[in-house]
Amino acid sequence: MNHILVRIILWVLLIAGIIVAAILMSVTEIPIEISGIIGGVISMAGIVFALIFLRCPHCQGLLNMRGLPTQYCSHCGESL
Repeated sequence: MNHILVRIILWVLLIAGIIVAAILMSVTEIPIEISGIIGGVISMAGIVFALIFLRCPHCQGLLNMRGLPTQYCSHCGESL
């Protein structure tokens, strides 16, 4: 899977978790703790997804999740 697509999915899930938690807290009668847990689970799904799929296609080393995408792997130096 393309590392840029994985980063997009990561950020979409992180932001979706925050938005879902905020909407559930403000609009519904669900307790704040439950709303936070639901939003946290969605955000954690994005992090787990990135940990599984954000890998170098050459050496399978974990790519940096923070910052902008790079052109080269920090482990083996191959082009991504």
